[in-house]
Amino acid sequence: MLLLYQIHWTNSIVIPHLYVHCELTSVHHVLLSAPQHHYLTKVMRLKAGQIVHIFNGNQGLWRSELDGNHLIHLHNILPQPPSEQKIALFFSPIKAQNWLIEKCVEVGVTDFFPIVCQRTVVRHFCHTRHMKIVYEACEQSRRLNIPTIHPPAYLPKLIQNPPEPFAHSLGVLTLNAPHPFVPPCPSGVFIGPEGGWSPEEVALFAGAPHIKPVHLGSSVLRAETAAVVASTLMRYSLSVP
Repeated sequence: MLLLYQIHWTNSIVIPHLYVHCELTSVHHVLLSAPQHHYLTKVMRLKAGQIVHIFNGNQGLWRSELDGNHLIHLHNILPQPPSEQKIALFFSPIKAQNWLIEKCVEVGVTDFFPIVCQRTVVRHFCHTRHMKIVYEACEQSRRLNIPTIHPPAYLPKLIQNPPEPFAHSLGVLTLNAPHPFVPPCPSGVFIGPEGGWSPEEVALFAGAPHIKPVHLGSSVLRAETAAVVASTLMRYSLSVP
């Protein structure tokens, strides 16, 4: 079982929010590990009978009560919201990718596609560690739908065979693109590595009519900054009539 922590203020009472990796039912209970029990009783100073909010990404938000090393009296207080409209970020792993993932989850990205480019510097991508960042960002932003981090793939493969449902609504950020990245935006965007796209990759995108070249203005942005700006614009685009 994996729990991550968030503090929620309700009527001046601090209620911890915890992500739990288990099924939740009203007749079930959650067994706390030693670190979890220490956090609730020593850090948060909860006593028996006090409230803890928990969620697992597919069953909404639940109220529970602390009882020794268990959470008991589980009660669903908020149903699982409908699936969000898909927003995809195709990004090359970078040194600041923890920050990139955290902020883009908070903004509303639903699918992360790590891409290996010719100028990709960071070649190691730990799915387990980055999913922990996703859970923490969901707690911070109160998202009950958990985004997906897909396995890393080489850029040419994703250009030639883009995943559904993004295959017909994709953009690529380039400085010399003819169009600004403004609503209506595509539902997925390619962000280059810290060293930019190679000439061969630029040629690949030029030969892909299903991917629209777009720009974020004349400023040269860091890869992580461009990812957050583009993700924000894609989420905003979904709210524009």
